[in-house]
Amino acid sequence: MSYATEQNLAQRVRMLDVVVTDEKLTHAAAAGSDTLKRANVQAISAVNSATGAGPDNPTYAQDVDYQLTGDTVDWSLGGAEPNAAAAYYVTYTYRALTTDEVRQNLADADALIDGIVAGAGYTLPFESTPPLLRTIATALAAYGCGRDVYGTTGAEIPARIEQDYTRASDWLDRIAAGKMRLVYAGGTAPSTARLILSSSSDYTPTFALDPIEDSTVDPDLLDALSEARSN
Repeated sequence: MSYATEQNLAQRVRMLDVVVTDEKLTHAAAAGSDTLKRANVQAISAVNSATGAGPDNPTYAQDVDYQLTGDTVDWSLGGAEPNAAAAYYVTYTYRALTTDEVRQNLADADALIDGIVAGAGYTLPFESTPPLLRTIATALAAYGCGRDVYGTTGAEIPARIEQDYTRASDWLDRIAAGKMRLVYAGGTAPSTARLILSSSSDYTPTFALDPIEDSTVDPDLLDALSEARSN
């Protein structure tokens, strides 16, 4: 089963969006559009005629002078705009992660959790997702996504995602060791496999330790079974 969804992960994915500062574009034509160098652009925070101006005092106003259309700066609104062939500078965020990468990290989290909870004795699949496992899966998948972004762009993984991953890993260790129990949202516990263990330490074991060939059958039991079949 899937313990977390893309919707659960959406906030963490937004935290991994990459900021590009003062990317230089050349305005192609009046009322035209200029394509940004990165795909999957999420937002433009500033468009300026010079570098270093930042988003606090932009040269051009969003949704008045320009708008984001796909991965382009669209100047068709009829407001102020750079002269044709003039350079200008854009600060924006884009999503380095692909949908396939997000889904793969969710699947990797599911596989890890399945192995650990099955090893801890829980019967799979669960009737519904225990809330703690949803939290753990989200943290694991977010960290995996963070590593993907780091490998692609060199951007640092946000501290919040690092901290959530560390905490989730600790919870999994405690579940594996039997120090933490899972419960459903209503407070009931999922079913677990019941194991009968045998040991000769300080008490009579559940099963005899002698070889099976040395075992004997109670003759009274045999007589009782024979009588029961004949009736």
